[in-house]
Amino acid sequence: MNEIESQDGEAQGIVEKGIGHQDVEKDRLAVEVAGTSVGADAKLKGINLSDWDLDYLVKNEVHKASMCSAKYKVFETPDGQGHRCILMRCSRWFCTTCGGKGGVIHGKRMESVFNRLDIESVAMGQYVFTLPPQLWPHLQNKHILNLYYGMIHNLIERFFGEPKVCSKSKGPKYRLNKGVIAYIHLMGGKPYFDPEKFKPHVNVHIIEKKSELKSPADLDFSHASMDEIRKTYLRYLIKFCEKHSLLPQDELSGLPLPKILYEPKYTPYQVFQAIRYMTRPMDINTLDTMMGKWNSQQRYFLVCGMKRYRYTRFWGRISDTKYREYLSYLTDGPIIAPKGKEPLGYKFLGYMTEKEVENLLQDKSSFAAVS
Repeated sequence: MNEIESQDGEAQGIVEKGIGHQDVEKDRLAVEVAGTSVGADAKLKGINLSDWDLDYLVKNEVHKASMCSAKYKVFETPDGQGHRCILMRCSRWFCTTCGGKGGVIHGKRMESVFNRLDIESVAMGQYVFTLPPQLWPHLQNKHILNLYYGMIHNLIERFFGEPKVCSKSKGPKYRLNKGVIAYIHLMGGKPYFDPEKFKPHVNVHIIEKKSELKSPADLDFSHASMDEIRKTYLRYLIKFCEKHSLLPQDELSGLPLPKILYEPKYTPYQVFQAIRYMTRPMDINTLDTMMGKWNSQQRYFLVCGMKRYRYTRFWGRISDTKYREYLSYLTDGPIIAPKGKEPLGYKFLGYMTEKEVENLLQDKSSFAAVS
C-alpha cells in the first residue's frame, strides 16, 4: 500500500467534515487559472491548501487515470443507420495506457513531429540546456516553467536567427528561419532519468536541410561558439532570476556556468531515435517513486499543476506548419472536427461503457472502436 492509498480514509474524512471536494476544487482551479502551482504566489492570493487537500486531489487524478479506456464516446452516423464509437483516453502521463514509452501521449507527440518533418531529408543539432542545482526548486511552478521556456526561445533566436529591423525596438531583434523543436524534461540523472530528482532541462533540435550541408562535419560545433552560448545563457539566467525574484543577489553572483550538451544527428536513424527519446513522457514508475520521496506540494505540482502543459513546442519555420488531426476513422473521407465539437454530420449520443455499447449496437458491422 502506497502513501496515497493509506490516506484514503483521511481524504474521505475531508469531505465528510464539510471542507468538501467542491471547495478544494475551487481553490485548485484558482491556482491553475493564475498559472501557478501551490507556493508563494498562491499564498499571496489567500489560497491555503493543506497536505490532506493536496493528497486528496492527487488521489482523485490517479483514480481518473485508472478508469482510462473504460468508456466510449458514441456517435450516430449522418444517415441515422449506424453508430461509431471512440475509445476514450485520459491522456495522463501516470496512466498505464497513455503514459510512458509507447503510450498514447508518446504516440501523439511523435505524430505531431513526424507530420512536420521528412527525416530522410533533414539533419539536426541536438542541444540540452541544463540549470544549476540552486534553481531546481524554484521551477516547480507552471508559470515559471513557461517563462523559462520563453527565455530559451529568445536564446535560440539570438544565436540561430537572423537579425531583423524593428523601428520600435531599442535592441536587435531576430527571426528564426530554421525549424526548431523544443522539449522540456522535468527529471534527470543516472545519467538520463531519475524520478527522485527534479532537474528541469530543455532539449532543442535545430533542423537543417541536408541539401544545404556539404557533409556531416558541417553539423560540428566549435568550442569557442559553445563557450559564447554558455556565457550568454548565464547572463540570461541571471536576468531571469532577478526579474522574477528567484534567488537573492549574493547567490546570483555565485551561479556557475551552466552546462550545455551538444550532439549532431545526421542519419535518418539518428534523427528518429533522438525524437523518439525526447518525446517520451514520464510513466507510472515515476509516480510510484514520487509517493515515497516527494512531499505533498511536489506531488500536487507534477500530477495536478502540470495538466494540459505543452511539453513539446515548435518554433521558427515549422511553427506555422498546417497540421490537423482528421477523424478519418468515422467515415471514408476525412472530416475535420473543431476542438470541443462533434464531427460534422455526426450526432453525439453520449458516453457509454463497453457493455452499454454492445447492447446498443446489434449490428457488429456498424461498430468501430478506435483506440
